[in-house]
This record gives sequence, structure tokens and C-alpha cells, in this order.
Amino acid sequence: MLVYGLGAAILVMTALLILGLALGWHKQKPDAAVAAGANPVVAVPPVDTGATAPAGPVTPLDVTVGRDAAVYTIAGDGRLIALHVRSPDGDEVIVVDTVANRVISRIRLKPKMAFPRPEAARSLGLICGPGFFIDAPPGRGPSSIG
Repeated sequence: MLVYGLGAAILVMTALLILGLALGWHKQKPDAAVAAGANPVVAVPPVDTGATAPAGPVTPLDVTVGRDAAVYTIAGDGRLIALHVRSPDGDEVIVVDTVANRVISRIRLKPKMAFPRPEAARSLGLICGPGFFIDAPPGRGPSSIG
């Protein structure tokens, strides 16, 4: 019974396709703005939201970062923007207040260390043997210190 229903649906869809091609539905004229070469996304009329931009020139904000730093992600929430900056010196999150046009916070991200002192990690590795640090990737564990 299901097979007959699916077969009937295929026949109906095929008939609609042939009818659409025969009547030239695929040859409908495009919108005049699009036909003139305008970008259809830009051609959308502006919507009045009631919001007003402050008058006057925009003052640029210079945010200093390290020499080889690059912005990894940008996240915004209302008037605040958070920039996640990656550099060889380490990652940093810079929080910018867009209304006051100033940096309000710099958060340096530090990797979690397994031991507070490298000497403790080295001595524990010597006591327990080189296979003690199973979860550390090669060259990154405490056994690679000094």
C-alpha cells in the first residue's frame, strides 16, 4: 500500500515538473533592480528601527597587542566586545566598551600546570619513572623540563 502511495506521489511531482516547464515558469523575468546588475541583498530597503547613531566623526580605538599576535575570535554582547588574541607569548582576552571607546579589561590566559614548581615535577618523574606522565603529549610533559 505504501509503495502505491509513493508511486502516485512520484507521478504527481513529475506531471507538475513537466507542466511547469511547458508553461515557462522557469523563464520568469527577474526583478528590475536585479536585472540592472544590483546586488539583491544590498537592494533591500532600509528598515527604520528608531535607533540613532551619535553625530560627528568616529574616534578610532587603538588596541595594542604583541608583534605576532592575531585576533582569533570576536564576541559581542550589547556594548561590550571581547577579542580573543593569540600570540607566541600566550592567549589574551581583551574586553572593549564600544560606547566609552576604551579597553576595560585584559585577561591573560595561562595554561594549567600539573605542578607548581618544575623541580617537583622533575623529581617525581625521576622517582616514578619516565612512563608516569601518561596524559602528557610527547615533549610537553614535566619530564621534558630542563
